[in-house]
Amino acid sequence: MHLLHTVWNRLHTIQALEFTATSHSRTRGWTGHGRGSVAVTQNHDTDLICTEMGTWTTDTNVQLAFRNVYRWTIDKKAQLLHLEHLRFGPEQPVYLCALSSQSTTHLCSVQPHLCGPDQYMVSISIESGWLAMHWDIQGPHKNEQLSYWYD
Repeated sequence: MHLLHTVWNRLHTIQALEFTATSHSRTRGWTGHGRGSVAVTQNHDTDLICTEMGTWTTDTNVQLAFRNVYRWTIDKKAQLLHLEHLRFGPEQPVYLCALSSQSTTHLCSVQPHLCGPDQYMVSISIESGWLAMHWDIQGPHKNEQLSYWYD
């Protein structure tokens, strides 16, 4: 099975997440780790809504609650997986990236997501049964790596 379809099928089954954030920026406030639950709903054959909720702990041991809602959309014809953040609701998505197979083991963002002068690149793979998503964020304001593991 093509990796794109393997990842798409795996997204349907996730229920939990763990993540680490490492900042090499001047302000290191984003370094920490977290865990939480994921609720997946399918609106159409081609899109999924993933609602993440949990607790993030900074490297200074401050705990914060988090909640994120993402929409994943598969374009089978173009062989792309699109990711949007729904922080403003489903009618005003924040487009993050399109991912395509860059090898037999990784989906990677086709272009960086730009947030001001900072660039966000992402890769997705299956690692020891987990769906692994690694973000690399670079720019004048940020130098951070985020790693998410979904199960």
